[in-house]
Amino acid sequence: MSTDDASQADYSLDLLVKVLEHANEARSAQNPADACMDLVAALDLLLAAVRAQASPTDPRQAEMLVQADKWAEMRGGIAQHWEVLEKDPQAATQLVAALDRLLDVLLDEPSTRLAAYGSLMPGQAHADHLASCQGEWDEGTVTGVLGADGRYPALKWDPRGPQVDVAVFHSLDLPAHFPELDVFEGEHYTRILAPVIMADNQIVIANLYHFPTS
Repeated sequence: MSTDDASQADYSLDLLVKVLEHANEARSAQNPADACMDLVAALDLLLAAVRAQASPTDPRQAEMLVQADKWAEMRGGIAQHWEVLEKDPQAATQLVAALDRLLDVLLDEPSTRLAAYGSLMPGQAHADHLASCQGEWDEGTVTGVLGADGRYPALKWDPRGPQVDVAVFHSLDLPAHFPELDVFEGEHYTRILAPVIMADNQIVIANLYHFPTS
């Protein structure tokens, strides 16, 4: 995804912000049915853009169009069985996992990325919490308000905020490691998805520990 090249049917930053707002609402939803609704809204936005922009002659974009067709079929099934899902938390929870995985694939697997801005960065006080993960670090920026939570930096993501430097960790080990990191970060930090502009001007989606009251 690029901030200046729309010819590849990439997602615009404005679209990504809207999609991620729904995805992050799903993460904080009080029940799985509400999470389903938010993820459906995120996928509707994303796959509408795919249909509008993707070229069937490009192999990568053609695959995205296939996913859009599959989503249309899946979307119909969800609507047909919505009353059942509202009454069956277990079924709704299973659907949330499936929708979350689909969104992860369509966004190029943000589950394998962490945007760090404080003590988890290389050389900082708690970098050892990522020592068991194999991966690589890159530089990027997010938008938001950087404050402090006691001795440590605390960032409130804001799509309209100033740019904040981050270090982006790419690791296939992260999905299994996030529960441990969530415990370490504590209840005051919420792990969200946020767009990151990399040094080469590409946009990637990464997990970010958001501090709502910064």
